[in-house]
Amino acid sequence: YNLALLLLEDVSMIKKGVEWLKQAAKTGSDKAKNALGDLYLQGRGVAQDYVEARSWLEEAHKDGIAEATYKLAVLHERGLGVEADQKRSRLYLKESAQKKFLQGVLHLA
Repeated sequence: YNLALLLLEDVSMIKKGVEWLKQAAKTGSDKAKNALGDLYLQGRGVAQDYVEARSWLEEAHKDGIAEATYKLAVLHERGLGVEADQKRSRLYLKESAQKKFLQGVLHLA
């Protein structure tokens, strides 16, 4: 995971960084799953793909990553990669806020 982050810093090595992140995620790294979700959200080093982003973020969410929970709330709120669902978005927001994720707390305020 840490090597992947270093590779992502170098524009010429982003694709290699993504490969390493995928390897780390497949072996159970919750941080790698969250990072992959973020890359697919942004389209950084990969084609922007909200469905793929949601898939990785759901895995990170299941592993307890508050940031992933917050990002799922935003995807559901905006209907990105999933049908818009304000109720589900609100549940994710509350959960991220309960985990003391600042953006989740602020989003609910």
